Amino acid sequence: MANIFRFFLHLFNIMIIFVTVSFLALYLFFRSIPRILDFYRPITTVQFFQLVETKNPMSHYDSAILIDQSEECSVCLSTFENGQDIRKVKQCNHSFHKHCLDKWLRQDFPTCPLCRTSVLPERIVARYRRQRDDQVGLGSKEEILMLLSAVHRHFLTRSAIL
Repeated sequence: MANIFRFFLHLFNIMIIFVTVSFLALYLFFRSIPRILDFYRPITTVQFFQLVETKNPMSHYDSAILIDQSEECSVCLSTFENGQDIRKVKQCNHSFHKHCLDKWLRQDFPTCPLCRTSVLPERIVARYRRQRDDQVGLGSKEEILMLLSAVHRHFLTRSAIL
């Protein structure tokens, strides 16, 4: 009787593995469908910053011309000096050092650092985030490892019971 019980327990464990691997294969397949259908068009970092440059062009600071604006960068809190590269966010008219704003945008904050107004349209930001997520590998290798470790723990606890 004990042998029959162990046989069915092993059969049950094999079925769990089969179902888990099947769901994993289906998940990976459905995740790849947008790429297959060519709906998935991520944009690269270079393209992202070209769009930022197009929407919010760089200029040089001149204290004689820009009297109505703040005289310091809100990111690094240092004052602007004549001839420095600055970038003005068109939607809110806030100005920052070019390298300060670009660093802020590179950290996946596509907004003005001061008022959080969006620098680019949301659809462009979503495409950029997809590219970054794929580059980092979020959701693929980590999920597979987590799933397999959970299955492994399940079998370790089952075998300890027997």
